[in-house]
Amino acid sequence: MMQPDMIRAVYSAGPEAILIVVNDLTRRLDQAAQQRTALQAENEQLRAENSRLQTENQHHKNRIQELEDRLAKTSRNSSKPPSSDGLNKPQPKSLRPRGQRPSGGQVGHPGQTLRMVDQPDHTVLHPVTQCACCQLSLAKRPLDRIEKRQVFDIPEPKMEVTEHQCQ
Repeated sequence: MMQPDMIRAVYSAGPEAILIVVNDLTRRLDQAAQQRTALQAENEQLRAENSRLQTENQHHKNRIQELEDRLAKTSRNSSKPPSSDGLNKPQPKSLRPRGQRPSGGQVGHPGQTLRMVDQPDHTVLHPVTQCACCQLSLAKRPLDRIEKRQVFDIPEPKMEVTEHQCQ
């Protein structure tokens, strides 16, 4: 902004000085107008990019919420089967109140269980060839012990045909 003293000095210098000042001011106004136009174009680009980023951000927020909701679903709060709960299943909670008596059979009752037999029908050997901890070979080591377990299976019923003949 020109001060009044500067304007008076240009006026008293004559018409040529006024033309120089007016041309300079016009050039500055044109430059300012060009800068304003460039800034407006840049401002529009920034607004468009901001709008695009906000839309993209909202899309990502919705996707994250959808995935978190899917992760939070269990068989207790959705129609998913209990087998889909994975390893973080809740502990079962019995609705029955805890009793005062100890669990199990009556004291002194002998109970019944299947005892191991001396001659099983089939024997399956499961050799151990390496250490489960350090993976070293146990091929040259003598046997330390043999653990035995027996499984009792009821065979599938098989049809037998018996012919009876009367004389």
